Amino acid sequence: MINKIFKIKNYARFNNVNSTNMPDKGIMKRVNLIYAPNGTGKTSLSLIFQSLSTKNEKLILKKKSVLVEGELEVGAILDDKAEEFKRNQWTDKELLLVK
Repeated sequence: MINKIFKIKNYARFNNVNSTNMPDKGIMKRVNLIYAPNGTGKTSLSLIFQSLSTKNEKLILKKKSVLVEGELEVGAILDDKAEEFKRNQWTDKELLLVK
């Protein structure tokens, strides 16, 4: 399960979005409703989620922003690891959980 989106950079309509300027600081719930006018990024978000779940980089590269220079980056926290899309690939890192 995706717990949090912490970064979307140079992707579709999202130029430089981080968790501080996202609704609920990017924290996802078990069920999330995404409702917005056409052309605001709903399909782009769904491609991020699908690419993340399947590790299919081609899906996310469909919407790389051509209007700005810089690398496409996406960051998310799943149950026990951080996933990051950089340099056209997904990488994961184990999280150090403090109890």
